Amino acid sequence: MVTEIGTERKASLVEMVGVNNCLTTDSWKIATWHDMEGNVRLTPEDMAFLRGTYCIADEPPEPPLGAALIRTDTPPDIPSPIVLGAVNWFGLEYKNTGTRKWKGYLGIRLTDIYGVTYEFTGDQSYPQTLLAGATGTIWAKVTVPSYLSLGNLEIKAILYSVA
Repeated sequence: MVTEIGTERKASLVEMVGVNNCLTTDSWKIATWHDMEGNVRLTPEDMAFLRGTYCIADEPPEPPLGAALIRTDTPPDIPSPIVLGAVNWFGLEYKNTGTRKWKGYLGIRLTDIYGVTYEFTGDQSYPQTLLAGATGTIWAKVTVPSYLSLGNLEIKAILYSVA
């Protein structure tokens, strides 16, 4: 059974793949490409919604209370090439669409072509701040282990908030 997604998720998907604030017959194809590229993670509920008809109202939604970060970079600022067994800097751009500043740090999960995963949980000693309404790059300094295989590394961001 597929349940319906929320209004904020609908608006986010329409902004990403719609035209003139409305879904088109190709929206689901574009969203699938973004999912394959790792820019968004789609659920069955998302896909059911994307195959339908939907338009965002002309009035902008109220910003979320607190901090709300949305990835804005495509592609992310990652080292090229990634050097195994050495320090690498990963930078991911976010926009804080919320009403409060975000303070935290970035973790990175790397998965190689064989499914071997390494997770760097970030460095709590160096929190970074992103003010409400601001866009900025959140950085992580990661020593990439030498046991990962080079090739297509899947990179996932993990955001941690601190008080």
